[in-house]
Amino acid sequence: MTWIEGLLMVFVIVVLMALILPMLNNPHHGHPPKIMLARVEMSALATAVEAYEADYNRLPLADYATNKDITYGISSAEIQGFKKIDGTELVATNSDLILILMDIDSGVNAGHKFNPKQIKYLNAKVVPDAKSNGFSAIDHQYRDPWGNLYVISLDANQDGLVRDAFYACPDLFANHTPTPLINTNGVYAWRGKVMIWSRGRDGKTSMTVPANSEVNKDNVVSWE
Repeated sequence: MTWIEGLLMVFVIVVLMALILPMLNNPHHGHPPKIMLARVEMSALATAVEAYEADYNRLPLADYATNKDITYGISSAEIQGFKKIDGTELVATNSDLILILMDIDSGVNAGHKFNPKQIKYLNAKVVPDAKSNGFSAIDHQYRDPWGNLYVISLDANQDGLVRDAFYACPDLFANHTPTPLINTNGVYAWRGKVMIWSRGRDGKTSMTVPANSEVNKDNVVSWE
């Protein structure tokens, strides 16, 4: 082997290590298809919410008489070390929101009550069970690629900021700055109308550890 060939081999090894090491340290490594699918579905869901608002000049909320932002799809019991964040409200299911966006004549949207134009803003895959990725024909919940409910927060108080009942918690960001979230009166918010996230492959989430570590590390979020 010549010295030129030796240098070339070292260069190739360095390049390969530079490519491989970040992947090994990435909490999403090993499940790229599901992560990509989750991002696509979250983007479509956010677009559906925005399109609904553009048509009706209101968000797809069954209860609009609130001064709190609403987070659908997760309960306090599903969040380890849960702390109530001022200005937020949890709804354990996401079915009310999805029924309106898909214009399903059932539940809160019976008789197309909240979608009288009968526009299907969201074309989610319909599944026959209550555990697979997609919109369940059984319980009307919208689940991510790991079978957990998508968590969806809306700017229900119409102040231009969304405070997710989980990600608004300042304890999650004690070790880093949560770009592009902003600090508003001690809690974190997204400037917009909707925030969407998935609990990732472990299906767990906790307010007792930082947002970028342990059970929270594999969460997939719409704002990053």
